[in-house]
Amino acid sequence: MKTRLLPVVVLAVIVAACTGSVATTTTPTTVPPSVITTEPDICPETRCVRLRIDPDARWSDGEPVTADDFVHTLDMARAASSADPAYRAVSRIDVIADDEVLIALSDVSAPFQRLFEVVLPAHDDRVTSGPLDHDLRGEGFDLETVDVDGVRGVIQAFRRGEADLGWLPDPPGWAIEELEALEDVTVTLVPGPDWEMITFNQQSPLLAEAWLRQAVALAIDRETLADLTVRTVDPPASLLDTTMWVDRPGMGDPYPHAHDPDAAVRALLDNGCVREGDGPFVCDDHPLRFTWMTTAGDVWRETMVERMASDLADLGIEVDVRLMYPADIYRRVNLAGDGWDIVSFAWTAQVDPTAAAELYRCDGGLNFARHCPDGVDETLATAMGTIDDDERRLLLEEVDRAFVDPAAIIPLFARPVAWVFKGEGADPSPFDGPFDVAARLGRDVRLALVDQPGDPATVGALDPVESSLRRAHYRGAFRALPGGGYAPDLVVDFEVID
Repeated sequence: MKTRLLPVVVLAVIVAACTGSVATTTTPTTVPPSVITTEPDICPETRCVRLRIDPDARWSDGEPVTADDFVHTLDMARAASSADPAYRAVSRIDVIADDEVLIALSDVSAPFQRLFEVVLPAHDDRVTSGPLDHDLRGEGFDLETVDVDGVRGVIQAFRRGEADLGWLPDPPGWAIEELEALEDVTVTLVPGPDWEMITFNQQSPLLAEAWLRQAVALAIDRETLADLTVRTVDPPASLLDTTMWVDRPGMGDPYPHAHDPDAAVRALLDNGCVREGDGPFVCDDHPLRFTWMTTAGDVWRETMVERMASDLADLGIEVDVRLMYPADIYRRVNLAGDGWDIVSFAWTAQVDPTAAAELYRCDGGLNFARHCPDGVDETLATAMGTIDDDERRLLLEEVDRAFVDPAAIIPLFARPVAWVFKGEGADPSPFDGPFDVAARLGRDVRLALVDQPGDPATVGALDPVESSLRRAHYRGAFRALPGGGYAPDLVVDFEVID
């Protein structure tokens, strides 16, 4: 097998792209609160943010982190084709002092707390962020990647003693059984960031009606779909109630369309639909026949769509299943067109769900469902400019329910990720990548690495491995919290000037 050694101090990184826009927030109550002031003399732009850098922050060579590093990071971001497009909202950056920088923004919704998610050293690109004080990053270890051929290669690497860590998104059940049978090997299954969804194309006159989408949702047995797919690998896997990450007590409502085929039929009859014999229901002179598109070669999706097509046919809804290559499905011209009625695929859940705002925005976003309830774009805009964490989360929940309640989108489940450890393991989170976990282990690691293809739905973003590598070795001004919001990292305080 081919191996390559990656010492921590020689990793080169770029600033990551995001799938969509992201939000601003205050610091948590455990640190000094931010201040909102009006200072037109220093901030003629829409909004400015003054960041005060932690005076104790040091690079791995002992040099202090300074305002020059933030200027350098902005220059690097603007030069990188894959950089977050939100950097375009930065109209200028001023060095106020060695430990203080002023960022001027031309857009009030500019996500300033994600702009410097990574800060790069201006004086020496070989150094990293040095001693770190929170749990997603580590120092002082070497990572050796062992390139393997598919899932079978991961198993062989552990069987031969060539690997200490493995990372398997969407692992097959047989692989879990073989890995668990190996001596001194621990397998930990966690829900991953890829969330399986069903989306309706509301360019179809029938699917533009909420009652019809809800009837289809009532006819779909989500529990059975999970049993046939994700639970063959991870039996305790739960269903999703939401389209965006919710990880706080008391937040998030139950999914409103529990499996009820009789209620689905009643909804059709109550809205004037008629059925003769074994044919499909006819509603307003339109037979209920739909094209259901999903990815070819994904066994779980093929299994699900076949089961759903069978269940819907029993109720009088005909489905023409169309299996397509992912590259064809995710072409914008396809998803933005009218050649499909229903689609099954996954999107990537975000720690801060405003990162996926483009999936809901109607004006210029990636909302291929064409679901545009009154006020959603305005609610998203308010959320993007809201500094308070809890207020922003509540606004985002309004957006989520505006899609889930009328069944514009049906959330299914998170696709699992298997972590394989030789000896002592770690406790991965749903958003961890292999380098995050390697950093948390805090020791030299041999990682059995299967090449991960990029997701065509997130063109321009870093792939999971590269993004994880970046997060593992470099700090940012702020860090995203798993339950939403941000905490200071390289900064000790910030001030928003409107």
